Amino acid sequence: MADTPATLPTFSLFVYIQDAFSQLHSFLAQQKFLYKTKLLRNKIQTGWNNNAHIHQFALLRHTSVSLHKHQNIRFGVKMIGSGKPGKLKEKKGNPFAEEKCRDKYIDELSSTHALIYNKYPMVPFHVLIITKEFESQMAPITAADFHASLKVMGSMDYFIFFNGGPNAGASQKHKHLQAILSSSFPGDLPLNLLVKESKLKGEIQNDIQYTRVEAFKFAHVLCKFRDIIAGLSEENIKSRSKQLESVYSECLKRLGNSKLTLAYNVILTREWMFVVLRKGEVALNLIRVNALGFVGSFAVRSEVEYEFAQSRDPIEILNLSLIHISEPTRPLYISYAVFCLKKKKKKK
Repeated sequence: MADTPATLPTFSLFVYIQDAFSQLHSFLAQQKFLYKTKLLRNKIQTGWNNNAHIHQFALLRHTSVSLHKHQNIRFGVKMIGSGKPGKLKEKKGNPFAEEKCRDKYIDELSSTHALIYNKYPMVPFHVLIITKEFESQMAPITAADFHASLKVMGSMDYFIFFNGGPNAGASQKHKHLQAILSSSFPGDLPLNLLVKESKLKGEIQNDIQYTRVEAFKFAHVLCKFRDIIAGLSEENIKSRSKQLESVYSECLKRLGNSKLTLAYNVILTREWMFVVLRKGEVALNLIRVNALGFVGSFAVRSEVEYEFAQSRDPIEILNLSLIHISEPTRPLYISYAVFCLKKKKKKK
């Protein structure tokens, strides 16, 4: 039956009111999220300033900083003084257990994740996103991990990085993602600049582009998308977390690493995700390289390492610990069980 002139205005008004309520609901959900992230930012900043041990430790560790360039892109080389040992030490117990995190605890991010300060911060406000219950660092990153990460990224200008296994720079078995402020680095992040300078070509799926950075000759995938934080709210954070999980899985698939048999690093910013395969943590038995190397920061522990870093092109240092495109992607991922067993044999 056709609509009569009398019923049309009523129907239009109903649609208008429904649309207005929908927009109001979305606006309130976004404001609620912004309010929560503001509270989280205050907790991070206040806790940092009041935590004398971590605050002073971060300042004392970096005894020297220099800038090294690759084609006008600046990389930082930091000499670490006292603090974390040069060699990994397998400590008894779980360092992220609740009773051991009370002095570093910041806030609960969800029913499954918490935010704590890094005991060995590379820069001020260096924080860790940890699972409350033990999960292996070798387990895949889930939508729940990304959900917690987005909350942290929304609170301040953070980017997220993940070290998938000892060969990628991971030193703890308990799953954790790390967050560092982009403003901690001089100028723009090197990887950001390389992305901007590259003529990116690649497949686009649902407004998401899977591509590569021309300057990198090693196995990696760069995924570009719209600002993941813009318009983030309590209403859409779940769907965006699942979207990131899907992007992450696709990147691993394209690298032939869906089963996580290879060590890898992940870096997540507001507009892209970078996944790279690793064949070892150490370049020429000198410099330990984790995900931070790709955002422009190398940490060295001796004058020998410092001079080595200064004498080499930063991209060359990265290449020394990465799987070249031409190399077969054979399993090089050492499990923590094997890793610990090898250390015990050396002690004997």
